[in-house]
Amino acid sequence: TTEYKGLAYNGAGVFVAVGPSGSAWSTDGETWTAETPFLGLNMNDVEHYGGTWIAVGNVNQCFYTTDYTAATWTACATSGFGANAINTTVASPAGMWLVAGNTARVNQTTDGGLTMLSPVEDYGSGGWFDSIWNGSQFVLIGRDNMVHSGLDATSLVVESPYQSTRLWSGALIDGNAIAFDGTTYVAGSQNGHIAHTTSLSANPWNKVIPTEFGSNEINGIIYNAGLGMFIAVADNATLCTSTDAGASWTPSVVPLGAG
Repeated sequence: TTEYKGLAYNGAGVFVAVGPSGSAWSTDGETWTAETPFLGLNMNDVEHYGGTWIAVGNVNQCFYTTDYTAATWTACATSGFGANAINTTVASPAGMWLVAGNTARVNQTTDGGLTMLSPVEDYGSGGWFDSIWNGSQFVLIGRDNMVHSGLDATSLVVESPYQSTRLWSGALIDGNAIAFDGTTYVAGSQNGHIAHTTSLSANPWNKVIPTEFGSNEINGIIYNAGLGMFIAVADNATLCTSTDAGASWTPSVVPLGAG
């Protein structure tokens, strides 16, 4: 079974996907060419900025490439995660990259992976599962209601949902995904719940339990400005869209065998 966990677009006609199945690239999102550099590795995420792709995965795996179709990769400088997984990576317009993962570790690079911080920054015992650049700062979301924001790996601060009122309905729930449309943040959790807010420091965030997701784990959320909607993907080929900033969701049909 082919499985990919991370997908990125370079803004110039190339999509790249990574996962346990390796990597693949496409110029139209329909026809894909498989590559082999990650076979046997469990890659979690890929991002592109300024001509550089960075891919991250389990057991301290971090690779970079400037190859247009990301066919060949080079290992990043030591990222400091030990045996822990790196789950997410994101870049700012200034060329600052963050890589973040288990045990709430975060590292950064300003040269596309050639050098990184040593020692790595450690924000506790949780873990990071998704990250975005909101136009002015990084935002990270993860295990046990964790939400942090900041300008770099050394300056992330805790947002209020983690400090007091639970971000998700129930007890300690992992936040898997987050997206931003310029006004509203929409986040998805491991139990199919949605939280949305116009302020990271809001306490609490607006919580929604859409029946469209059931109890499926939400694995990714993006905002498509052209369509004016949030798009969320979850387990069991579940895909839903929202045109009202996460308040309600509409299921979409995912063709069997897609992806």
